[in-house]
Amino acid sequence: MLRKVEEMGKKGAKPVYVYDVDGNLVKEFKTTKECAEYFDKERDYINHNLKYYKKIRQNDVWFILKRVKNEQ
Repeated sequence: MLRKVEEMGKKGAKPVYVYDVDGNLVKEFKTTKECAEYFDKERDYINHNLKYYKKIRQNDVWFILKRVKNEQ
């Protein structure tokens, strides 16, 4: 049972990339949970913004959220 839980954790982890409004990579998170902790939000809030809005605001500064890394 423990092995299945460990495999699910690895399989379900999706990275989150945070960009400024100019498209420059600001921060990369290995999981949505790490991103949520950084922005002091709930994980579901980050997932919702990733799916529908693609952006988030912190201290009156807008950031773009993506699941894939921009190729530069």
